[in-house]
Order: sequence, then C-alpha cells, then structure tokens
Amino acid sequence: MNRDTLRDLRASLAIAEGRAPDGLEDAPEGDARRRIRHLLQRAWTLLQSGESGRALALCEECLAIDVDSRAAYVMAGRVSLKARRPGRALAYFDSAIERLYDQPEAHLWRAAALGRLKRPDEAIAAAKLCSVQAPQDSRPLKLISSLYAKQGDWSLSGHYGQLSEVAVEQAATERSDPIPVILPDVDASAIAEFLRADQFGQRFDVETLQRPPAGRVAADAPVIVVSGLPRSGTSLMMQMLDAGGVFALTDGVRAADPSNPRGYFEHEKSLRLYEDNRWLAEARNRAVKIVAPLFPLLPQGENYRVVLMRRDIEEVIRSQSKMLVRLGKSAASDAEDLRMVLQQHFDEVSGSCERHGIPVTVVDYSELMADAESVVARLSEFLGGGLQTDRMAGVVDTTRYRERLS
Repeated sequence: MNRDTLRDLRASLAIAEGRAPDGLEDAPEGDARRRIRHLLQRAWTLLQSGESGRALALCEECLAIDVDSRAAYVMAGRVSLKARRPGRALAYFDSAIERLYDQPEAHLWRAAALGRLKRPDEAIAAAKLCSVQAPQDSRPLKLISSLYAKQGDWSLSGHYGQLSEVAVEQAATERSDPIPVILPDVDASAIAEFLRADQFGQRFDVETLQRPPAGRVAADAPVIVVSGLPRSGTSLMMQMLDAGGVFALTDGVRAADPSNPRGYFEHEKSLRLYEDNRWLAEARNRAVKIVAPLFPLLPQGENYRVVLMRRDIEEVIRSQSKMLVRLGKSAASDAEDLRMVLQQHFDEVSGSCERHGIPVTVVDYSELMADAESVVARLSEFLGGGLQTDRMAGVVDTTRYRERLS
C-alpha cells in the first residue's frame, strides 16, 4: 500500500469518527483534489446526520477550490434535495451535467429534483437518460415506475417496475459469480476522445476512464432502427416508441424547435457513423434514429429490426423547405434533382434490408395520420408485442398534419 492510499484511509477513518483528517487544512495546492474528496466525505457524513447547512457549506468550499468539480455539484444537489430545496438542487445537477454529459448519477438525481418540482414528464425523460447511460442500474427504472404511478398510469408503472426487478436479479447474479482477475484493457480511442474534449473545457478525467463498464446487454438483443427521409416522421416514430415502453437512445443535444416541438429524439453519435460505428452496441434493446442517407453505414453483425417511415416525396420537400426558411436558409433550387436523390436514399434503405435479410416494416405517414390505432397495433406485433399501443397512438397529432397540408 503506498503512502497516499494509507493517508486517504486514515482520513476516511477520521471522518467516520467525526474528526477532521490530519493535515487536511495545511494541504498544499497540488493536493486540491484530495482535499475536495475529504471535504465531500465530511459533507456526506453531515448529510447523514441531518446537518444540511454545514454539508452545503463544505460543498461550496469545494467549488471555491475547483469550480469545475462535478462531484461537488452533485453532492451539493443531493444536500439541497435533503433540505427540501429542489429548485436549487436542480441548478447544481445541471451545472454538473454541463461539465460532463455522461454522468448517470447526476441525471438520476436531476430526475428526482424534477419530480419534486412537479415536472413528471421531464423527470421521466431524465431518469430514462440515466438508464441509457447505466443500463444495469435498477434505480432509474424504479423512479420511472413511481413517477408513472403518480400519474395514474399503472400499466407503464408496472412495466418499468418489472424492468427494475430484472435489473436487480441480473446484478445479484453477476455479484454471485467469481470475480476474474483481468488486466485493465486500455481503450486508446476513449483516451484520445477525452484528450480532445479538453479543447472544449472538459478536463482529462482518469476516474471516468477507470470506471467499471455498465452491465452488458445480450449480444443478440435487437437494435430497433427508425429510419426514413428527413421530415418523414422519424422523430414522431421515436416519440411513439418511447411512449410505448421502448427506450429511445437519445442525448437531448438537439433541442425542440418550431419544426419539431416535441424534440428530435436523436443521438449525435448517429450523425458520425462514418467516423465510428462501434457504439451501436449501446442501442441493443433500444430504439435509435438513423436517417436514410446514413443507413448504409450501419455495421453488420447486429440484430436489427427496422421501422422505415415513408412519406409522399412532395410533402417531404415542402416540409424541408418550410424548415429551411424558418432557419433562415435557402431551399434547394432544383426540385427534380432533389426528388431523385430523396427517392434513391429511401430505396437504398429498403434494398439494404432485403439484401441482408433484415426484418423491416414500412410505416406510411399518411396512414399513420389517418388510422394511428391500426398502425401501432401492427408495429407492436412486428416488435414482439407488449407495447403500450394506446399511449403510442396518443402521441400522434393529426391537427398539425392537416394544418401543414392546408
């Protein structure tokens, strides 16, 4: 055991006994990280004893040492929740996530704060995001179940309750297995990504790189791909699947706007398939949006089930033109060339599925607008059943579609 480890253990023991760690007050500037860790341990001890005010003061002391300490923001948020100040807690959790998006613990507690603030839909979305980042953690699933129960949706509450029980059972099974001794597998690309992130204000984070991987999903679990031309209803289909109980693999980076008031339900990684497609394993047992032009970049080897959105080409072009005007951009001048390119993209998706034997169901946008119940029933059957078809159909807003056609 090296000297630093022994010093940390002694500090932890002192904190557990209610004493200040020896030498902490005189720690040199280079030991700021160790000092923050010990201050947060003290804050945790105070939080357990109900001294929220003193605990929050220690968190603020940590932030005075390092304004980018994500652990301090999360702890401050938890203290604020304990003190029944969910609004302040939410601000702390948002600050943590702004500094690093991939923080399932911060998203989980953010969901709890939103729940306290009576914002259940946002709370459910935050908890689902936590579950995407930490698939084997049962806590976000339990939280989603309780949030749906508070809304009176006992069907979805029971669905997520069952998912949480499965996660608990899987975790117990994994813990009962002998732990193999394996040398660390250094992922050079991950390290490079973190180094590049430094250009955007995020620090090189060894702790995150050393974090044990989340539980594995079965290699043959299906990846539900929602594809189609841009403006053909892919975002709507992702919303429907999410409402029906299928996890949507999204990152929330692209915010909702007048063109898609409910959000785009996409993940930035999908837009960089030409650079890296290894992340597709994260989409197993989930739905991910891959627009038609990027569909050929999907790697072979995954168990895909494709929901292909089809919409009249003229409607697609009109919708794209309106969106471009809204963004202050000019629409395509040669409509005939655009029609040909769009049709080629659509045909490539259906052709790829046929060539590789990928199960695919085509959802006609106009049919979805006219008879959502029949479409979602067929879709649920295609995906193996068990979806909340009434909630899926309820997502479809036919009034907006009629307004666009008029």
